[in-house]
Amino acid sequence: MIKSYFIQNKSKDLKSFKAMLMWIIIFTFTTILSFSQETPYYQLPKNRKQNHEMIVMPNLDAFTITYFLSASAGIRKPFVQQNGISPSAASFEAPANGFWEIALGQNRNDNWIYEFGITKSNNRLKTSFLELSRTPLVFTNEIEQYYAPFRIKKKILTLDKVSRNAFLNIGLGVSYLIKSNNKPIEEGKITFGQRPIPEPRDYTSLNFRIASSNQPIAFELLTEVRGKVSERLEISVFGKAFFRNNKYLNNQFSFTYVDGSSKEFGNYEKPISILFGLQAKFNSPKYYQYKSRVE
Repeated sequence: MIKSYFIQNKSKDLKSFKAMLMWIIIFTFTTILSFSQETPYYQLPKNRKQNHEMIVMPNLDAFTITYFLSASAGIRKPFVQQNGISPSAASFEAPANGFWEIALGQNRNDNWIYEFGITKSNNRLKTSFLELSRTPLVFTNEIEQYYAPFRIKKKILTLDKVSRNAFLNIGLGVSYLIKSNNKPIEEGKITFGQRPIPEPRDYTSLNFRIASSNQPIAFELLTEVRGKVSERLEISVFGKAFFRNNKYLNNQFSFTYVDGSSKEFGNYEKPISILFGLQAKFNSPKYYQYKSRVE
């Protein structure tokens, strides 16, 4: 009797274990089927709402295009070069000046950026003679210019590899001069009074020639760090090397002495200047294109 009782209980436990195992298998299989039905639906582009969801697609390469409006401002620092030495104490200066720019552009897959806009800048070259009169005698060569730049930028490094919100770019551009208030060449002579008994090396006059170029083409090389504040707003910090023809601003002088000899000298703007600034971009919604990785 006792042996029969244990055999019956063992049979019941085995049936219960088999039933429980069957339910576990059914539940697991049903769950897998449910997820396998949801996954293709979620992977459809129209059902993905976040940008990182839209870009990372299974078996698809995503390509994004964004259009933007940008505003830039900064400082341009030209450099001055002397030709000859002034016989009278003088200072030569090419001060830094501000500039601003408004541009439209296209960002292709955060890899290539194209910009076209309008830039306004001021240019100034000063020559000051410190000892010819009680106050410095100053000659200022100044022009205001508007350029239409076109530039191409290329991403070379992703600085934030997790969220992909910071990039290092390099680029080059060409600018065309569309407006300039160049003045006609200023030429003249300043005559000095003489002592009762002049010496041979006393000045009799100072001749001057103040000129500026209107050569329309300029080039630039740039590097920038671009960061995304949000999908619609970006801030960039940039530096540029700006190239145009030599002696764009040119101040030339000559002193004439009592003995009839003369001394020529001057200063001019070098062909390269450096620009530093900030750029704010206001982006459009992204446009997505997809290409299958499966041939």
